Amino acid sequence: MPDLTYLGAIIPCTYAVYGLFVSALLFFFFRQERRRQEAEALVNHNNASKNSPSPSLLELYFSPLPFNYTYKSVNVYGGDVLLLCTRTASFCYIFGLSGLWNFIREDWTNLYFFTLWNVIMISVYFAMAVISSVIGLVYGAEFAKRENSQQQPSSGWFSQEGAFWSDHVLRLSLFMQILFEVAGGSAFFVTIVAFSFLNPEFVFWNVSAHFVTSMTFLIELSQNSMIIRWQHVLLNMLWALIYCTYIWPAVATHKVTDWPYDFLDVSNAGCFAWYFALFFANVLFYSLWYTLSRIKYEYVYKDSALVAAVLPLHFRGTGRAAAGSGGSSAADLESHHEIAGQHSPVHRSQQTIDSSTMGHVEM
Repeated sequence: MPDLTYLGAIIPCTYAVYGLFVSALLFFFFRQERRRQEAEALVNHNNASKNSPSPSLLELYFSPLPFNYTYKSVNVYGGDVLLLCTRTASFCYIFGLSGLWNFIREDWTNLYFFTLWNVIMISVYFAMAVISSVIGLVYGAEFAKRENSQQQPSSGWFSQEGAFWSDHVLRLSLFMQILFEVAGGSAFFVTIVAFSFLNPEFVFWNVSAHFVTSMTFLIELSQNSMIIRWQHVLLNMLWALIYCTYIWPAVATHKVTDWPYDFLDVSNAGCFAWYFALFFANVLFYSLWYTLSRIKYEYVYKDSALVAAVLPLHFRGTGRAAAGSGGSSAADLESHHEIAGQHSPVHRSQQTIDSSTMGHVEM
């Protein structure tokens, strides 16, 4: 049986470190956001802030993109249909080989491995992505027609409160965007750790469960219109913390006879350094994921109109403004805000997305 000498100390220390990190990051993020809002109000002579209430802290933190960004493709070759095809192929491969295969074999011991946790999360993401693409292809034309004509829809997939998409679709969009951020960063973390510390062999099962997961998200990132927000690194770290919260009692109650990974061992004082490194690695690889998203919009699609709508969200909470984001007129700001604010699933009564960042973009 594993030695649990430092388990009683590592648990509260891990939660304490995560709590301090959360407090520090949220303090910095909200302070920078308040400063940006004040500066924007001065630049626009308060025109944008007179007619719209100040968003809550929760809304500032999540700031979901409108639903059409979840199924629209930035790739001019193949477009939305190609995005649906790659999402379907990714789901079938990951869920079929890495997920369903364990169900067929009735091998539930793999549930103690973080790898399978990620496979399940990635499978859920691509399932939601396929559903989103299908909804977009079927109802996207109706959405565009109603939006261009400014008609208020009355039933079906479209709600009666000017939000074009139903509440269920908007919640799907929000959860899908969060999963895209967390699952992508976690996939890079698992791939690098697996091939550097655990097993560097390029055998089929290793490549299928680890390497392919990162490749599918690189393909997804290269085509979709979503973004990665740096402040959501907290959610990425929370995913690792949830796994630790699961595996600690599993080992302590002897449901697992040994630690799934050597760096989780708590038999000596070095475990504190290993757990700190675990969270630091999560931050590091999420930062890589965020940087790739920035590069996509700042360099690859820098001449696209999409940049004006989504790039400022990359700088949200950093104190930095995206180039060209402050040049919109007050009328443009109001128009963009009126359209984009309709899509927020966080708080329907408030317009949550900045007018300068969430305007409708023709893609």
